[in-house]
Amino acid sequence: MQYSGKMLHLLNNVSSNTRLLTPVWNTIKACKLQAGPVTHRGVRAGTRKQKSMGVIQQLHQHFPTNRITQFPSVTSTCDKCEPVLRKNKLLLTTWNVRSVCNKATEVGDYITEHNIDLLAMTETWIKDTNSHVINECTPNGYSFCHTPLNMSSGGGVALVYKSIMKLLSWKPFNFKSFEATLATLSYNGISIKLIVLYRPPPNKRNKFTIQQFLSEFGILLEQLSSCDSHLFIVGDFNLHIDDLQNTNTKKFTDIIDSFGLKQWVQTSTHIRGHILDLIITNSESVIDSIDVHHQNLSDHCPVHARVMLQKPPLQKRQVMYRSISAISSDVFSSDITAIPDLCRPPTDVHSAIATYNKHLSNLLDNHAPLNKRIETIRPNTKWYTTEIRQAKQQRRSAEHKWRTTKLQIHLQIYKDKCHLVNKLIRHAKRNHYTNLIKDNADNQRSLFRTMSSLFNKPTPLPTHTSTQDLTQRFSQYYISLRKSVTSVIAST
Repeated sequence: MQYSGKMLHLLNNVSSNTRLLTPVWNTIKACKLQAGPVTHRGVRAGTRKQKSMGVIQQLHQHFPTNRITQFPSVTSTCDKCEPVLRKNKLLLTTWNVRSVCNKATEVGDYITEHNIDLLAMTETWIKDTNSHVINECTPNGYSFCHTPLNMSSGGGVALVYKSIMKLLSWKPFNFKSFEATLATLSYNGISIKLIVLYRPPPNKRNKFTIQQFLSEFGILLEQLSSCDSHLFIVGDFNLHIDDLQNTNTKKFTDIIDSFGLKQWVQTSTHIRGHILDLIITNSESVIDSIDVHHQNLSDHCPVHARVMLQKPPLQKRQVMYRSISAISSDVFSSDITAIPDLCRPPTDVHSAIATYNKHLSNLLDNHAPLNKRIETIRPNTKWYTTEIRQAKQQRRSAEHKWRTTKLQIHLQIYKDKCHLVNKLIRHAKRNHYTNLIKDNADNQRSLFRTMSSLFNKPTPLPTHTSTQDLTQRFSQYYISLRKSVTSVIAST
């Protein structure tokens, strides 16, 4: 694109929030035309500075008209605003955790720290009896669903998602060479179909072949060819997708291309190199960015995808409460004694109970009316300490240093910081619950509540419009069940 002198003058008069693209700014710095601080003497103790000349105006004075060519176009989007805009987009992450059973707390903290909306995990190694593992890796405001381990070693897929998103279905496929489960979710009128896939590496024990995988994967894509919503296929394919000379890789990419799909990951996802974890979509414009995040918890790296969809908000709940502490005991006692039916209660027990409930409820509503408020369910943890926060800050600094220099020594420093953070998280949680149990040794109710929160995730109630509707449905169900049992007994 070419800029005339008139165009440059117009660009110089735009809002001060306008920012140039990086190639433009590099060219300006190469010409030494950027506006810098005043360095000559004569300024009053540095309190006044010479008014800086606009960058575009300096370019116009330095170059003759129509001589400034091949500059990228100017954008009105501030570079500093891009991270904020990205945070408003849905964050989808796929991660081969290689057994979540021994790192459930760290996985839950990772979800909270990065504000992940959808986390697809492979090689979870979770069995039906590992309810405590599910509780540990599921933060407040999130839900968990999984397909249990069906192999002697390895395997298992799971999905952690924000509870405000509705899981319409969780459908495992029956393929021999890989595990795959289709999750259908919706929120704010947006429908998403997400397939979590794990392909175990072929060996002499399982006798899987790459030809078998390619054939079954093609069958899977045929079943999904009629999908008209946003489709994401994520997981560990155990295929070196970056080795373009490999015949099997070419066949796999040909299958993807034949169905009009796109594979987005272009950076190695394993600590030993190669791209094994993939994100495949049925749209070429649905992904904004891909980030492979190095984390010292598994031999695979979490892969983050910023999706061009609205980020689901945190779940909210309505809480009803009374200000009991604001009640004056003297006034409340005098009002109780003033109840006319208190001294002469009805002789019938049921009538007496109804009378007491009526008068006492009205009295409580007068002194402490029932209020309501809306609370946001945040994935906070009670065992989080200042020491953990400071260690995470040091870890982020080490990560930034390594990403800047790409030196092996800085990578090792970053890994050490990751190990320290994980160690602090485990110790903090252990100490928190140890002290909680000791402090409530004589409080059975508190102990039971603590154990229940650690081992028994509350089972969600069926979808209902009101409490009355739910109880009515339960009543009808048991009436029909009783009738069916009675009819069976009568027939025998």
